[in-house]
Amino acid sequence: MTEKHEKYSIQNMIDVLNNTRISYLEMQYHIKDESLIRERHQMLTQGKNIISRSPFIEATPVYEQSKSFQNIDLPPIVKETLVKLSALNLGIYSKPYHHQLEALQLFFNQNKDLIISTGTGSGKTESFPHTRNLSDG
Repeated sequence: MTEKHEKYSIQNMIDVLNNTRISYLEMQYHIKDESLIRERHQMLTQGKNIISRSPFIEATPVYEQSKSFQNIDLPPIVKETLVKLSALNLGIYSKPYHHQLEALQLFFNQNKDLIISTGTGSGKTESFPHTRNLSDG
């Protein structure tokens, strides 16, 4: 059973990918001279990070949800629209993330322009409730 799990370990996958790259390079770029073939193979296999880097694994942070749209200080038409859209299960959740709430309030209550920079899967797209022409001020 241990062997089966080792087959799918991260290190084993890295080794398989590196060996595949080495095989590709050796087949695609053929050399007739045997000593050069051996030298190239030794160079490609002599150490870590020769033809690839170690993987960087990052966990996605958990983003804090705020109050539901019904309990948020937004203009009535915006609040009503967001409540209705969240009920339709279109990907707009009834409780936005804190940074989405902040974006909505800054945009609709204070007429601020926004630059949103958060991690993947944090709801950046949902933080853009309205597009405004730059000539509108």
